[in-house]
Amino acid sequence: MGSLISYSALVTKVRAMEGHLLKPEDYENLAAMGSIPQAAAYLKRIPSYQSLLENRDESQFHREDMERLMVGALYYDFSKIYRFCNKKQRQLLMIYISKYEVAVMKRSLRRIFNHGDRTGESRTMREILQKYTKIPLSEMAQAETIPEFLHALRDTEYAKVLTRLEHRDTATL
Repeated sequence: MGSLISYSALVTKVRAMEGHLLKPEDYENLAAMGSIPQAAAYLKRIPSYQSLLENRDESQFHREDMERLMVGALYYDFSKIYRFCNKKQRQLLMIYISKYEVAVMKRSLRRIFNHGDRTGESRTMREILQKYTKIPLSEMAQAETIPEFLHALRDTEYAKVLTRLEHRDTATL
C-alpha cells in the first residue's frame, strides 16, 4: 500500500507540473513572434519560465540563449521531480539522467569539432545537472580537444567507450 501511495503522490506532482507546460496557443503565439527578444519577453510572463528569466534582459536574447533556456527548463523540472521522489524512485530517475549526460557530451563534442561553437548549457544549468551526475560537466565544457574531453570523462562509465576516439587520427562526429 505504501508504494501505491508513494507513486500516486509522484503522479500527482507530475500532473500539477504538467499544468504549467506551454499550451498549444502559447506555441502559436511564440511562432508568430517577430524576434527572439519578443519570444523571451512572452516566456517571462509564463510562471514556469519566470524563475529562469527573472534576472535576464530579454532584449539581449539570441537563439542560443533561447535553446539554453529550453534545456534549462527541462533540467529544472527534472530536479523538482527528483527532490520529490523517494530513494527507489530516484534510482529509476538516474537511468533517465543518462539522456541528459549524453546530450551534454554531444554538445561538447560538437563544440570541439566545430572549433569553438559555444551553444552548450549555461553554467547555471550545468550546476543544476551536476547534482545528479558524476561527470565533471564544467571540465568537459571547457575541453577544446579530444584528449581534454576524454580526460574530463576518465572516471566515468563513458570513458571506456569513448577512449577509442583518442587513437583515431580522423575522428569525426
